[in-house]
Amino acid sequence: MLGELQLASYISLALLSNFSPNFRNRVNYLYDIFIRNFRRRNLWHLVLNSGVRADAGLAVPSPYLRWLVIHQIDHAVFLQSGQLQARELIEDLLKKNGYILGEMKSVLDFGCGCGRIIRHFQKFEDVEWWGSDYNDVLVKWCKNNLAFANFVTNDLEPPIEFSDKKFEFIYARSVFTHLTEDQHHKWLDEMHRILIDGGLFLITVKGKDSIQWLDAAELADFKADRLVVRQERHSGENVCSSFHPESYLRKILHRHGFEIIDAVPGKTIKYMRQDAYLTRKM
Repeated sequence: MLGELQLASYISLALLSNFSPNFRNRVNYLYDIFIRNFRRRNLWHLVLNSGVRADAGLAVPSPYLRWLVIHQIDHAVFLQSGQLQARELIEDLLKKNGYILGEMKSVLDFGCGCGRIIRHFQKFEDVEWWGSDYNDVLVKWCKNNLAFANFVTNDLEPPIEFSDKKFEFIYARSVFTHLTEDQHHKWLDEMHRILIDGGLFLITVKGKDSIQWLDAAELADFKADRLVVRQERHSGENVCSSFHPESYLRKILHRHGFEIIDAVPGKTIKYMRQDAYLTRKM
């Protein structure tokens, strides 16, 4: 069964397929905020956004940019969800496995969006921080507002503009959830290329906690350990959704030179329904 937001996205794709992804995103945003989920509090958030500052003194993205990454415009949810995942999904998980984030030399937020997670790592001044994203609107905002880190726009497919063995740690929060199977293979090879030997790669995916969104045919594929991809011709956009059986993900990660060293099931961390896997380059 399709959610209303997913249905609206499909309608916009059908009606506006000749327009740019950014234009279609704007249409979906206006529909979601002013029709599907209209609330007086949404107008309140829109009015007050310009004066909102984070505790660290960093600017907060506009309601539209926040919606692009979390499908909500509440600035408190944007900040809290990013902070929780920065701490519990990344810092605590690394520490549990014997790694200290603040002692790493270089880290990449692959699919950084408008900096929801990376903004909370400003405190680690000795780390060389990088973020990349396919959406140049999001990257431009990060460049203008998160001066402690470096940001680049990546293409839909590799290569990305980094040298071999550049990073000690890469995290990809809800990135492979919007890629085709062929792009999975290409980007996993690219992550392997730009990681140091023994470097760490954290990936989050839509696992069994998301199967309620699948139709009968998709569910059959999922249960047969096959990757399920919706709207793959719009890969890189939110409307393209990939669903990952655990056994499939384990096989593909191993095939591309990664060993899983820890896993976090969906819903373990507040605001995060996706499964997370911490892997190491073999």
